[in-house]
Amino acid sequence: MAPRNAHKRGGQQRRVDVRALEVQGGSTRAGEAELVLAVDRALESLTHSDPFKARIVDLRFFGDFTINEVAEILDTSPSTIGRAGVRLVPCSM
Repeated sequence: MAPRNAHKRGGQQRRVDVRALEVQGGSTRAGEAELVLAVDRALESLTHSDPFKARIVDLRFFGDFTINEVAEILDTSPSTIGRAGVRLVPCSM
């Protein structure tokens, strides 16, 4: 059974690990292109389901902003950004 507020906090949503996306292509360059397209599709999907979280991902991942900077840009508190549940985990490819 899910926690009581899980639905309100997006608990029904499935986590997507970008590292787990299957990369197609014969060369590294082709594989990188496929990965970029997969990330773009995932971000586009997130934009439709939760535009606020998509903006956080955009700013944190692509803009390399800190949580405090993102909060200032979005005119909200760092706590609100933290509660959005967006976690970026560095990985090597």
